[in-house]
Amino acid sequence: MRDKVTVRTRCSAQRIPFPRSSIDGAALLMCLVLLVPLLLLGASAMESAVLGEKMASNTEDRSRAFHAAEMAIVSGESWLRRQSLPPAATESGALGVWSVEGLSHIGAGVWWQHRDTDLEWWAENGIGVATGSELAQPAAFIIEQLAIHLHASQAESGLSASDHEVAKSQRATVLYRLTALGVGRSASSRVRLQSTFLREFVPSVSQGDVEAADGNGAEIKGRLSWRQLD
Repeated sequence: MRDKVTVRTRCSAQRIPFPRSSIDGAALLMCLVLLVPLLLLGASAMESAVLGEKMASNTEDRSRAFHAAEMAIVSGESWLRRQSLPPAATESGALGVWSVEGLSHIGAGVWWQHRDTDLEWWAENGIGVATGSELAQPAAFIIEQLAIHLHASQAESGLSASDHEVAKSQRATVLYRLTALGVGRSASSRVRLQSTFLREFVPSVSQGDVEAADGNGAEIKGRLSWRQLD
């Protein structure tokens, strides 16, 4: 009987071993389960940061293109202000001003409604403006003559209002349209601006007095409207 009790005591004192490999595997699996959402969250945050940086870069580049186009518009208007005599509008724009018919060959409808006009065309036909070497292409503007009005003395003479030789010796009011293209660092960042400009030419006002005439508004009317095309 004593021997049996001793055996039972020894048996009860023995510890039942558990396999250690199963415990380590469960811990590893739990770590992986917790790590997966953290990795997904980190990847999503990184993607959002990259996307935000691209959007900020595109916005900044478009702002550069806008300021370049605005500078071109102002340069074109300043050029018109400095003219003491109305420049002749031609179909080739050789003298700085285009006739409306001169640009009618660019696609159907109004030429400036075609957004896909390439940069080479602007570089060849527009008047370039120095806007910084960091841009893909210098800004450029195009001036069109929309209408010319000769005042009472010329209307009574029966001469055509398109006769610039007459306009050079008589008082004339000319309506212009200016269209400018600005490009950012990337060639895909483009902004086009457009304005209408009314200029009154008085033969008695010499070129040196043009800026003075602008002060009282008697001879130079200035900008009438402004808009952004795209």
